[in-house]
Amino acid sequence: MILFYSLTILTLCMLVVALFILYKVADNFKNFSVLSGILILSLSLGLWWNQDLYLWYQHLSQQQAYLQAKKILKQPGKVKELIKRLEFQVAHHPDDAKAWFLLGRLYASDNHWTKAHDALFQAYRLDPNNNKTSIFYVETIWQSQGKITDHGRLILEKVLKKDANQPDALIMLAADAKDHQCYQQAIAYWQRILVILPKDSEMAQAITDAIKKARKKKDKCLIKI
Repeated sequence: MILFYSLTILTLCMLVVALFILYKVADNFKNFSVLSGILILSLSLGLWWNQDLYLWYQHLSQQQAYLQAKKILKQPGKVKELIKRLEFQVAHHPDDAKAWFLLGRLYASDNHWTKAHDALFQAYRLDPNNNKTSIFYVETIWQSQGKITDHGRLILEKVLKKDANQPDALIMLAADAKDHQCYQQAIAYWQRILVILPKDSEMAQAITDAIKKARKKKDKCLIKI
């Protein structure tokens, strides 16, 4: 802000000095009027550029703040400090989707799932096409309500339409299907996960075992998954 106003004051001072010089060198009043008009137009464009520069400076400052936040996350003792900063940020800039997202993730890391849900809801509302935000928002629904709601399933299906092999969405949908005894659907999701996993990985083995167990159970699916 100080940079912007300093540039503005400097520009106005230049305008006064330039007009005085033009008055001295102009052949007559008509010439002075024409030249001063051109000068005012030029400096007006300069003021607009300075304002645009300030907005860009703001953008860079915000980006720097997010990088600093990532560094703080590596220091557990400063997590509470970062939460306070982000709470201040969203209170004064409620349309900052990135700040809401990071705040929600910090709440989740402290197992404050209700707060995490509320923060991630805001992040999702502001940026509903962001897959990462969508995934973590549904996670908070699951953790805070003990289940994935119909709304949560729709969000995960939307994620899969953009990224058919998104593993987090597939895992959550498979777990949800299993919880509702929709074993055939759970198996379908697990098989899609196996395609993208190394065959000799522990995760692949665990999913293979889960598929074998699910095949032995009777499908009692009572909801549309």
